[in-house]
Amino acid sequence: MKTGRHFLLVFSIILFFIFTSVACQFDLLSKDKIKVITQEAPITNPVDKTPFQNVGCSWQSDNFAVCEDEGVLKKMGCDSITSASDFLSLLSPALPLVVCNYTPYLQDPVDETAEGIYNQGCRMPMLVRLIVYQDGNYQLIQNTSGLRSFYAPIENSNEALAYAIAATGKQPLYKYDSSLDYRYLIKELPETKVEEISGGYEVLLYDYQFCGCGPHTHSIVKVNVQVDGTLTLSDPIPAYEDPEQDGLCID
Repeated sequence: MKTGRHFLLVFSIILFFIFTSVACQFDLLSKDKIKVITQEAPITNPVDKTPFQNVGCSWQSDNFAVCEDEGVLKKMGCDSITSASDFLSLLSPALPLVVCNYTPYLQDPVDETAEGIYNQGCRMPMLVRLIVYQDGNYQLIQNTSGLRSFYAPIENSNEALAYAIAATGKQPLYKYDSSLDYRYLIKELPETKVEEISGGYEVLLYDYQFCGCGPHTHSIVKVNVQVDGTLTLSDPIPAYEDPEQDGLCID
């Protein structure tokens, strides 16, 4: 009889810890419990793309154009161009520019030595570059070294924000809607901020796990931007996920 009571007591304790653990996890992931640490976004302007209207690229929409084989930008290394984020208007010098997209494995022959500022492809890489218009000329920025040469020194927090976005493809987060039915992996969700640190700035951005199968996680990434334009990235911190994308696979 004592053995039976002892078993029930132990079983009850085990159940208590199981339910407590589940309750804690539910509290962590509940959309009602997320606390957003808000930040004020800097004032931005649309990046001027007027010089790119007639350069041998056919605009399919306001923000996307396919570059023709004999066009200037195709010869410079752009398969297509897209409008730049308004945040890039904070770069200095502030010049007209577009994002240049280049897929090495679609070239004939395959371009195995191609460079990009970063890669936004999945199984098939798609390299991201920039085309800047300055003094009547188009200039290709095709890697981080070129980006640093063109835009450094980084002299204030707004420049650091724009530079971190341009160099990594990570995105800022402002005016977050906490009512979204998402799965949260942290208790406090910080919006983008820039802090001055020794030798430069720390920029908090978000990365999105686009490739592969779900869950497709949004993660916090802190980008250390030095005044001379050199970068280091922190390890990503998983922040939130959209449960509706759990079954989504992208190659």
